[in-house]
Amino acid sequence: MTLAVLGTCTTLLGNATASSLSVTDLTTAAVTAALTLGFALPSLYQLWRLLRPRRRLQVSPTGLTVRHGRRTHHLPWSTIARTHITNDHYRPWLLVTPAPGTPPWELGPPIDGAYRAYPIAHGESRLSRSRQRADLRDALALHTPTRDA
Repeated sequence: MTLAVLGTCTTLLGNATASSLSVTDLTTAAVTAALTLGFALPSLYQLWRLLRPRRRLQVSPTGLTVRHGRRTHHLPWSTIARTHITNDHYRPWLLVTPAPGTPPWELGPPIDGAYRAYPIAHGESRLSRSRQRADLRDALALHTPTRDA
């Protein structure tokens, strides 16, 4: 439908000369194009959110497994110095700091030495974010090995 309206506006403006179009025709075409774009852009964004590869996180006694599309990264507990959940209430992340001497991971650029491993309920409701955050904290507390200090 969006393409049909855009095609109609393009045809209307393309086939007519400036002298044969009235101000009302131009205004109608401009409003129609603006409304079409106003509905098309959010629709395309939602389509992208639906089709893009999502990150998946598995917490196990052996370590963390992060999947993003076709890529899989297994991070054994021996290579992890610290896990931390950011305090950002709208877009929290699980941050993972590698142990000293660990080669760099391919999880994106490090931020202050930590990698953003998993987005916690981005784009979802506040209740969903708080539930996922609590579930992740419980899973990390259950599986993270204690280190002798």
